[in-house]
This record gives sequence, structure tokens and C-alpha cells, in this order.
Amino acid sequence: MLQFFKIRTLNYFKVDTKFFSISVDGDTAHMKVTHTLTAKVYGISGSWTMSGENTYKKRGGIWVRIK
Repeated sequence: MLQFFKIRTLNYFKVDTKFFSISVDGDTAHMKVTHTLTAKVYGISGSWTMSGENTYKKRGGIWVRIK
């Protein structure tokens, strides 16, 4: 079984943004995003949905990700 994983690869074909929002309150911004990733992973093709949230703070005029 280990040999199966050694000879396989990860091929990413396309990333589509399905949703995003950004809200800003003073020097803090919140971002939410959902992407659909089309890929071939270890020989299996498919689409996977990935969501994430990040918070940013403005420091010295530059937005910096804090979590």
C-alpha cells in the first residue's frame, strides 16, 4: 500500500471562488472565502470545497493577517 502513495502525485487543475466577503471595522478586517478545487489526488479525480476565514489588522498602513 505504501508503494501506491509513493508513485502517485497531486495534480491541481482549477480553483474557482464560489463565495467571498470582506468586512472592515476600523483597523480590523474579516475575510470569508469558499473555493472549489478540481484536482487529481493519488489517481482519484474530483472536486473539493474548501472554506476559510481570516482576520487582518492594519499595522503601519499594511494589512497583516493575525489569525
